[in-house]
Amino acid sequence: MLSVDNVVIERDNWQCRFNFQLTAGQMLLISGASGAGKSTLLDALAGFTAIRGGEISWQGQSLLGLEPAQRPVSMLFQQNNVFEHLSVAQNLALGISGSRKLRPEQQARVTAIAERLQITDQLNKRCTMLSGGQQQRVALGRALLMQRPLLLLDEPFSALDKTTRLTMQALVKEMHDEFGLTTLVVSHQPEEMQAMVDAELYVDKGEANLRQAP
Repeated sequence: MLSVDNVVIERDNWQCRFNFQLTAGQMLLISGASGAGKSTLLDALAGFTAIRGGEISWQGQSLLGLEPAQRPVSMLFQQNNVFEHLSVAQNLALGISGSRKLRPEQQARVTAIAERLQITDQLNKRCTMLSGGQQQRVALGRALLMQRPLLLLDEPFSALDKTTRLTMQALVKEMHDEFGLTTLVVSHQPEEMQAMVDAELYVDKGEANLRQAP
């Protein structure tokens, strides 16, 4: 279980309090107005933003005091999710090893995830040659190869056209179910994802309210 217990985050003259629990294996949609604190919450969970009070824990263990690389979290951002000067295969390899030199069994994992995401024919291409949707498939594959149980998605598909965005959202749901992930996704188009999530966290005016999916 992910537990966010009376967490207070401050930025300049802005403050927001978060208090919710998410059972392992669930998917949470985070919605609300721009600037309400949705992305800031994900940054705090990942360890990129300090909190002013409260507790964040995963499976009963506190995440506070852990560096981002030590947390059980992988995160996709709105942009800059791939290293454009590297090939697709090299980007995927970074999900397993920082050296990009893989053992045969690790290379097999890369091949398997590329097949699952339908980017096998792109493995030797540089990411600059890919479409936005293909680049986000690469980023998702790298996140899955990290084998961390918490997947945080901060509007990673917002720059895509609607058809591609819906395809990627459906693919995230498939991967969420297949890999048994606990997923938190920020979206400015919540109506597109409400049918596939377990709950929605609506952030507004300094407070966050959890709603169970219908």
